[in-house]
Amino acid sequence: MKKKLTFILFISTGIALFFYFKLPQSTGENQQMSDFLNQKELPNHIDKQISDASNISAQSPKNINPLTTQSSSIQPDLSNRKIAASPSNAPTSMDGLDSSNAIKNSTTPISNSPVKKEPEAEKYSRFVKLDFNGAELPDESENWSCVLDNDTGLIWEVKTNFLGTHFKGDKYRWSIVDTPQNENEQCSYFLSNERREGDADIHCTTSSIVLMTNIERLCNFNNWRLPSLGELQSIVDSKRKNPSINTTYFPNTQSGYYWTGEPFAYDEFGSWAITFRGGVQNDKKKNTNNYVRLVGKVK
Repeated sequence: MKKKLTFILFISTGIALFFYFKLPQSTGENQQMSDFLNQKELPNHIDKQISDASNISAQSPKNINPLTTQSSSIQPDLSNRKIAASPSNAPTSMDGLDSSNAIKNSTTPISNSPVKKEPEAEKYSRFVKLDFNGAELPDESENWSCVLDNDTGLIWEVKTNFLGTHFKGDKYRWSIVDTPQNENEQCSYFLSNERREGDADIHCTTSSIVLMTNIERLCNFNNWRLPSLGELQSIVDSKRKNPSINTTYFPNTQSGYYWTGEPFAYDEFGSWAITFRGGVQNDKKKNTNNYVRLVGKVK
């Protein structure tokens, strides 16, 4: 019986103590607890923690949830902070930490192969110098016999500075028919031997110089002829004067009239010619002496 009473007393005491500490205490009980604590001498570090906690509690405003409200006194001032811009391919989420996603999201292609430079386009040159056998020469060559016009595919005779078949100062009477054999021989003789300037004016026609040049196979061509009006006009350079032609490729050009192969329609005794003193076209009497520049065609 004593054991049962002791057990009941023990349980009752425990329940009383439970409610004592669990239920809110009155102001008097709080004061008793405070007096009790003041009577006991606590360790220094515990006493300091209790004091700090009391000060913070006293300064805090009422009815404020400390979990959802931040005090302005401890909020850092970010107004003047400069935030560095992140690169465009930086990961913006945790997925970006994955290397496969970082490569996928990157805008810069990844390649181990060297960067290939585009080949520079070759410089286009309308005119090309040719030697006596028709082989192309470098642009800086000082001796050449013909000029290829890449725009038209025509081959042009180049005049020389010495007495010979293609001397720059020779003039001819106009003719497009084969001249008698004796005239060709006569013209060839005067142009091939020790001659004087002006002999061609007396002994040669345009047909003579055409035949001689084809026999010679100048620049390995045998289809030389007088140019048409449009063909001869195509090498006139109106920006140049006296002569009106690109003398880099056509040296020894005279500032006078050059024959074309086109007769003048309104005068049976005339034919078209172009002066390289400005590129003017005009009809000239066939029995007058004018310069010649022969032309061939690339087959």
